[in-house]
Amino acid sequence: MVKSVFWCRFTKPFLHDGPLIVLPADASAKDYFNLLFPTALWKTIVSETNHYIQQKGKPFVETFDAEMKAFIGLTMAMGIHRLPRIENYWNSLWVLNIRQFTQIFTLKRYWFLWSSIHLVDNTQCVQRDHPDHDRLFKVRPLILKLNDTFPEHYRPQQNISVDESMVRFKGRS
Repeated sequence: MVKSVFWCRFTKPFLHDGPLIVLPADASAKDYFNLLFPTALWKTIVSETNHYIQQKGKPFVETFDAEMKAFIGLTMAMGIHRLPRIENYWNSLWVLNIRQFTQIFTLKRYWFLWSSIHLVDNTQCVQRDHPDHDRLFKVRPLILKLNDTFPEHYRPQQNISVDESMVRFKGRS
């Protein structure tokens, strides 16, 4: 089983804390996002998604980097602009319809990518009853890549505060 190496890298104080790569003042949010999610990660997502589509015998319409980035972007936007159902983003009613979504994807293509997105080859998965079974197998490549890219681009200061809403609490307030 692979252990997370993210926190053990921060046991010693560094000479420089904070952002390690400073982008120009006119850099977009996309530029910062691309620092953390490099091209190699997108290539892995696209190749494994295409591989999964072929394995399942679905009608093969190959996906590519730009489409996968658009898919992830729309999915993230759904977290900001919430509607009761995913289908509502493509609804023809003026009150629900979000024109930008319909310009990027059809609902059918969005659902196709939603059901097909993969990070790993399922045939490589170890059975659940095996001692080497990794419960995070399907997202392990993403975790490992983020464990590499986050420390490359940002080093937290020595004192870190955890927001109380991030910690599970069962008591009374």
